Amino acid sequence: MEVVVDTNVIVDALQGDDACKLVLTKEDNGYYTFAVSDFMREELIHVFRRIFSTLLPEQVLPLCTILLRLFHRARRVNPTRTARLCAHAADDEFLSCAVEAPTEFLGLAAMNLGLTGWSR
Repeated sequence: MEVVVDTNVIVDALQGDDACKLVLTKEDNGYYTFAVSDFMREELIHVFRRIFSTLLPEQVLPLCTILLRLFHRARRVNPTRTARLCAHAADDEFLSCAVEAPTEFLGLAAMNLGLTGWSR
């Protein structure tokens, strides 16, 4: 099974959210594979550069491990079409990757996508 997770899932996992940590643990144990687009990878780099100085020392190694998994084990998916449904373009990219993959699970930590409509 392939899974697309929003950047907030990873950030929240680092901050101790149990549900988000479970998503990462299941991927690490081989239960499923992440699917990510180039856009999503760039967004992760941008977000982690911004929050890196705020991380506690014990959060740095898990962050590096997560990045390695997303850059080396995840299946790269580059959408041929971009959804135009969300309030933020980054959220449209996230949904587009999920549709293109196609995935069976979407990981949303922040439910503020501002969807105006969606069908699959």
